[in-house]
Amino acid sequence: MRLIERHPQIGAPLRLTAEQKLTLGGWLTQEVEDAFAARLQQEARWRDVLRLYEGVPKNPVRNVPIENAPNIEVTIGAIAADSIYAQALDLLYTVSPFVSARAVRADFVPHAKAIQRFANWMTDNELGLRQAAEHTVLDNVQLGTGIYYVPWVEHTQKTDVHRVLTRGPRALSIDPKDFLVPGGADADLQTVRWMGLRFWYTPGEFAERAKLGVWDDAHALPVGVVDWVRSHRETLGLTQGSKRISELYEIFDVYAYYDVDGDDIDEHLLVTWDRSSRTVLKARYVPYDHRPVEAMRYQLRAHLFYGLGVLEMLRPYQEEITEIHNWRNTNMMIANARLWKAKTGVVPETMRIWPNKVISLDDPESLQGEQLGDVYPSAAQGEAISLSLAERRVGVNELSMPRPSQVLG
Repeated sequence: MRLIERHPQIGAPLRLTAEQKLTLGGWLTQEVEDAFAARLQQEARWRDVLRLYEGVPKNPVRNVPIENAPNIEVTIGAIAADSIYAQALDLLYTVSPFVSARAVRADFVPHAKAIQRFANWMTDNELGLRQAAEHTVLDNVQLGTGIYYVPWVEHTQKTDVHRVLTRGPRALSIDPKDFLVPGGADADLQTVRWMGLRFWYTPGEFAERAKLGVWDDAHALPVGVVDWVRSHRETLGLTQGSKRISELYEIFDVYAYYDVDGDDIDEHLLVTWDRSSRTVLKARYVPYDHRPVEAMRYQLRAHLFYGLGVLEMLRPYQEEITEIHNWRNTNMMIANARLWKAKTGVVPETMRIWPNKVISLDDPESLQGEQLGDVYPSAAQGEAISLSLAERRVGVNELSMPRPSQVLG
């Protein structure tokens, strides 16, 4: 059972010459690769904040100041992110009805009631808003940017009889790593010169969409590697994709303002483009009044598209608290341990000490214990100070005093 996008055909189809198609493909290749290069540091930061959320230490082993020293990642960012995520979903979906229709005139009241019944059915049963919001809001809180994609889809199922179960708009959550805009793009998706949605299709999915979309798929090629942010997500989630990499196609739907016919006026195009072969599979005019994508940002960066998330805000505080916490645990271990001083030859190298062990010595002074360190209570105070700064940074107090109503079960 699949959801397949069916972009409507509005007006006459766009017919390109071989030269125009080649020029368009070259322009897309340059723009997309430049955008990936410009986003490289952003993707590295996403990988790092996902690690912070999962509580995976930056270094697998800590050998300072002793071997196998305590190495725990204190998940301050995850505590705040979960609390804010729960509050956001609670705020959105405790309102009923989710969409309200109001009559602007008295004689429109019966129509408004009919529209309200239709909206209630669509939001609860057809659009899939709740399922999309659970992932998009989480992306927004964790990474700073969440993406909604609302295409017209067919809900198909193939059994003994191929059937189309439903047709209509559907809200889908897009991973921010699979949404691309030019480097330095502004926040308005309707005016940015182009934006791209990336999809990873299996051979069956690719063939089905190629048949329905009438793609020129003769030159399409499978990818060599999957996106590194996606692979990192799967690694942190203790899973791996079941599809072999060599069987996946990396396909972009690009909404672009581009002068394809050379008349100095940009056409608004929807181009299906294969990144592996650098070829245009299909080009047509955009069939929508609005680009069917909406973005949310947790904290805006002025005049930039990608936002700032909770985990990135708390990253320096989490690193500081993690260091203090591990040093405090190490200090407790050292303060409760002893270094033994003995005359040469008195104690064999293979001897081990445990509670109530009796050691026979001719001279008790020949074996003495030395305390390795003292207890420093200031470490706990340092953690508390850093926690208060972290709470002020994101505007929550659930880090030190959680309230059950605002913490996920």
